[in-house]
Amino acid sequence: MADQVWTTLALHPAYTVVALAGNMHTAIASASRHEMLPWPSFGDALAAMTPVQVIGLSSSGGSSWNMTRQGPAARKTLAGPLYVPDARVDVRVELGALSASPPAVAPVGVSAHGETAAH
Repeated sequence: MADQVWTTLALHPAYTVVALAGNMHTAIASASRHEMLPWPSFGDALAAMTPVQVIGLSSSGGSSWNMTRQGPAARKTLAGPLYVPDARVDVRVELGALSASPPAVAPVGVSAHGETAAH
């Protein structure tokens, strides 16, 4: 992923890239992430190639739409940072309360409310 972003920036140096990725993907210089996943993150790899700015999001809790072993559904989200706590963060943004929105298209066999179709 970092290679693709770097290639785009090398071809178009005037571009600004905004990459939205999960907290484990964007963690830069995080010892706790490295203990769990001992290879460089997307953030680490990209920061080694070009200057980056990391925006750390946090919320006051709420709900989010996500997939677990129990299937897709709206689930409770705890209040706090949505980034790896010991990772580099250049700017912090508080989102307030989160509310889940189902995906635009539910996975085959699952309703937009997370209900599995009877077989």
